[in-house]
Order: sequence, then structure tokens, then C-alpha cells
Amino acid sequence: MPNVTEDSNFGSGVRVIVNGAWGFASSPIVTPEEIARVTGEAVIIAKAMASSLYRMMAQRIGREYTHSQTKTVFRNLLDLSGKVEVTATSVVVTLDKRAHSPYLVASGLADQPTSMPWFGDKKLIIQFA
Repeated sequence: MPNVTEDSNFGSGVRVIVNGAWGFASSPIVTPEEIARVTGEAVIIAKAMASSLYRMMAQRIGREYTHSQTKTVFRNLLDLSGKVEVTATSVVVTLDKRAHSPYLVASGLADQPTSMPWFGDKKLIIQFA
């Protein structure tokens, strides 16, 4: 068998959640310093994702949230209790009774599914218990 080869890869990957958003980073180098660097990179990516998504949501809600900081949007509108179910085609978020804000309801975000191209084109479905 003259064409048989063997190969392997080695590395590390980091997943973090910051302000409700995921950040991912990886490296083929596995040292404490590199893992710390990659973790920092994942945190920056998560913060950027959260910032972008929360700003989009704040613009849609309007009112005093239009110019709010992302941590304010997260704390006041998204840091809620509920249930999350991930399926092959969707992510269904069911917010507990009295956990949702009238602003979130008024935003219309629960009126129709929102496409998430960064998550395999799954649909985000927000519903209220």
C-alpha cells in the first residue's frame, strides 16, 4: 500500500458567554499563554456580537433604549427567566410569566421568527408563557 498516510491535528478551542452572547476562538498552539490569548479573543468576539445584537434590538424598540449601553439593554430586557429549546431548525425561547418587559413585547420581536445565519440559519422564536 504505497499511498497510505496518517495525520493528526492538535489544538485548543474556547467558547464563552458574555452578556448573553457566545464567543468562539481556537488555536493550534496549546500553551497557557496561548489559551489565555484565545480566551481573550473569544470574549472580544462575544462582546462584539452582544453589542451588535443589542443595538439592533434597541433601535427596534426605540424610546429610551435607542442610545442605551448594551449592558443596560441586556439587564433590562434580556436577563430574564425562561426556557430555551434548541431544535434542528430553531431556537425557541419561552419567557416565564411576568419575566418579560412590555418594551420587549412592543418591539415586535416575538411576532415572527428571526433568522440567525451565524447559527446554521436556525430561526429564533420568542414566545411568552
